[in-house]
Amino acid sequence: MQQHQQRSTGQKPASQKTPVVQYCGETSAATLAAVMALTKIFQATANTGQHLAWFVAGGSWVPVLTQLDLPLVRRLVANGQLVIFPLDERYDPAQNNSQQIQAAGIGIQLMVPRKTETLAQFAERLNVAIARWLSAHPRHRIVGTIGIGENAHYAGISPLADAAAFPKIFGAPLPKYVVGYVGELVPPERITTTPAFINTFDDIIGLVNGEGKRRALTAFAAHNTPAHVDPVQLLHEAQGNVTIFAGLAPE
Repeated sequence: MQQHQQRSTGQKPASQKTPVVQYCGETSAATLAAVMALTKIFQATANTGQHLAWFVAGGSWVPVLTQLDLPLVRRLVANGQLVIFPLDERYDPAQNNSQQIQAAGIGIQLMVPRKTETLAQFAERLNVAIARWLSAHPRHRIVGTIGIGENAHYAGISPLADAAAFPKIFGAPLPKYVVGYVGELVPPERITTTPAFINTFDDIIGLVNGEGKRRALTAFAAHNTPAHVDPVQLLHEAQGNVTIFAGLAPE
């Protein structure tokens, strides 16, 4: 596996770590590297007895879930050490990510909009579930697994043509963990964990495959575009470890 680590540029506060983009050359190599990184966290959880929350995105992660050590994941869920939340979710129940993840044998906290539930109520239901888990487990670890779209969206955080609208929608401070919005993704109505919350995660593992996503990765590494254009730039504010495994050859 050819690996090339590309560190982003730009100044960061001492409390923040520099994200790493690791070019693995091909899809299978990037997938294996991402799965191994996540598995190490699961193994550490089993060994230490700590409580772990895993926030998982749909998209590029759904096809690789079966490559995980599923018996270990199920054991951690069964003994209460691991809780699995969707990182973001679609308001359309016919295009629901958490149902796909559950179908892979992963015990996720299923988030499907109810018939009478508004988008705001749907977001608040996940917000409350997260708040309750955090309150019950003050000593915890959080890992998020993400993908990045060709338009540089991540975690359901959509680019917006209206620069002023972007911070109004996605700039909610903690303890707001989830927001609902209508954006420029398909489908447009979604809920997502907020950038402020994602940036507190201990670990963020990205999996990016497809040549069409190179522009987004290049912009992220250069750190020279605004977040309303390339939302992934917000990961530069992350306090934990950010590693993105790309199934692409290095530039």
